[in-house]
Amino acid sequence: MEKEISKEKTYSLRDAYIMFFVIQAPYGYVNQWGYQIMYWIGAWSFFYVLQQIFGDQVNNQSNIPGMILATIIALSFLFWAVHVFLALPNLVKMEKLKMYKLKNSEDLKTR
Repeated sequence: MEKEISKEKTYSLRDAYIMFFVIQAPYGYVNQWGYQIMYWIGAWSFFYVLQQIFGDQVNNQSNIPGMILATIIALSFLFWAVHVFLALPNLVKMEKLKMYKLKNSEDLKTR
């Protein structure tokens, strides 16, 4: 019986950080797509707020409630992004442990 999981099937921390910095998909890398979609919505609102603050908007006074909501979402995204960056090693480690648990349970069933 094969006790080890091949390296092609395991998650690597290097790939997780590449996904984080290049396409902002840290949750997509570990197959948590619900969190990933919420993460992208937060990133969109962050860039929307930056565009509203620093862009050339003639009528900024018209959408104050929308700006307040987008600013709250954008600030929560900043905190979330820092948290994900620091927690990424644990996310990868948890996914590896899930794979080993599945492999061990399959080995126990075949005995």
